[in-house]
Amino acid sequence: MARLLAILLPILLLLGCESTPTHGGTLRTKQVRTIVSLSPSTTEILSLYFPGIKIVGRTASCDYPDTVKAIPVMAGVKPDYEAIARVRPDLVIYDADLYNSADIEKLRQLKIETYAFRAKSLDGFIEELYKLASKLGGETEISELIDRIMVDKIGNNSDSATKRRVMVVLGGPGEHMVAGTKSLQADMIRWAGFEPVGPEADKFVPANIESILAMKPDAFVVAGDPKFILEDPRLKALPAIAKKRVAEINDQSLILRAGGRVDVLLQNLRPAVEGLFVGR
Repeated sequence: MARLLAILLPILLLLGCESTPTHGGTLRTKQVRTIVSLSPSTTEILSLYFPGIKIVGRTASCDYPDTVKAIPVMAGVKPDYEAIARVRPDLVIYDADLYNSADIEKLRQLKIETYAFRAKSLDGFIEELYKLASKLGGETEISELIDRIMVDKIGNNSDSATKRRVMVVLGGPGEHMVAGTKSLQADMIRWAGFEPVGPEADKFVPANIESILAMKPDAFVVAGDPKFILEDPRLKALPAIAKKRVAEINDQSLILRAGGRVDVLLQNLRPAVEGLFVGR
């Protein structure tokens, strides 16, 4: 009997290590190796912080880092269900704001596991990162990202009476699209120590000129080319426009995505806005 146990014990240990990976003492029921990412944000996060994961499908909008451009596109406005079924990923991860329940139900009918990633605030984003790391592994790498984000959380230490009022606008022709005060973009402004102004919404929404004038922002942060704001004659009465207090975020995706570069944006946001008031 003792001889039999001596033979079986190493085998049982090996089987146990293969089938029951753990994280923080919690049993991870499934080891995920391949993923179709239906969100530019999650594609960034997976590429930058989960080197052990192979992304086998992406959306047409997933463009960072450059290496993801070689990954087959499996979603535009809607997922390409046939393409996803062919690669049979261990997991499909998606942004709950981009696809509705009917879209995801079609994936579940293919017997493919799905996972929703959604963040409307930076606290929510951090919580989602922890949950994702718990599911996939990579807790150490994600903790490093979260630490860098937390370093820039200074908003709660600022006197609300002295905060600059900042409006986040999406650059481009046509109607002005302004980030709502319940959006992730507004929360980034708060963390940087400013007061976000805009419509009461959790995303970018159209805002007419009268409402922008009434909110009287002290400065603008523009995702994209700022010319459409600076050269709008209807806004010239605003001191922020007259004194060119407009901070430009060249790469729109930095501010539009809850992706793997949130820490980079936060690190640069406060000095960019404060610099608008130096000598003006």
